[in-house]
Amino acid sequence: MNDRLLVAGVPRSGSSWAASALAAAPGTCLVSEPDNVHTSPYAFRMKRSLGQYPFLSSDEPHFAFTELWRHAVGSGPSPKRAAQLRARVARSLHGSVEFTEVSSVLASEPPLRRRMAMLLAVPPKPTTPRVVIKSVHASLALEWVARETDAAVIVLRRSPLAVIASWFRMGWVEPGWRLPPAAAAEVVAPGVEIPSDTSDVSPLAWICWNTFTLMAHQESAVNAHPEWQVVDHEQLCEDPVAEFRSLVESVGWDWHPHIETFLHQSNRPGTGHETNRVVSGAVGTWRRVLNERQAETATQIQRQFPVLHRWP
Repeated sequence: MNDRLLVAGVPRSGSSWAASALAAAPGTCLVSEPDNVHTSPYAFRMKRSLGQYPFLSSDEPHFAFTELWRHAVGSGPSPKRAAQLRARVARSLHGSVEFTEVSSVLASEPPLRRRMAMLLAVPPKPTTPRVVIKSVHASLALEWVARETDAAVIVLRRSPLAVIASWFRMGWVEPGWRLPPAAAAEVVAPGVEIPSDTSDVSPLAWICWNTFTLMAHQESAVNAHPEWQVVDHEQLCEDPVAEFRSLVESVGWDWHPHIETFLHQSNRPGTGHETNRVVSGAVGTWRRVLNERQAETATQIQRQFPVLHRWP
């Protein structure tokens, strides 16, 4: 049995809900998004040369990113005595930059408060031997992260239109590439013209190009690793207790009633970054967010990615 479990997915794929459920068993802790530059000053420091979504081949070395993941799984040295105070100060300083400004700050010299946060930053440290690590920023380097963490891998899928609708509802609308454009070139169909940052592309289309690039890389990694466990968010919502029990058993962990309790307690309305959801109404919610024209725009872009053709 592997005591390290990596739960990966694209943002808004249901990975937070799944990881929180799996970590609900006693003796298990959740290390949530140790690589999230928006919430972690340590991740910001260690990923400055990589951006929000590192684009790494499985054997490409990167010392700083390796250190980040060593700490996330508990292999790094224990933090010093003043770590908690440093961490609080670093998080406070780090929170001074708006969500939408992070990309530009990563690419330039950060302001003084952000540099101070980076210097004071403390890496995450699991509190139990058994750990669930959750990431939504590893899709372009999933094989790399899986190798560095030496973890059993669970990949969360979700309908492309559902993911797009959730990004749209969250207001994650930003023109241009959030990803290295070269990442899209690896997964689009031959001959497809990839938009540039100066292209006249709608906000919705930009969400689609970025999101489908992430999803396509994740799907390609899944296809290359049959030993990974793959589960659809829609499938988990059909019968959460039975599906999660099967998922837990598939990675060799023991089922615990605390997981079932979490699933029942989280089965209520939620918004934003909450892990709550009414599971009976979680499938097909994109139809209430995207109109017919928007859904067609998203579908047309999705068709440019052959590996995503498994979804109609």
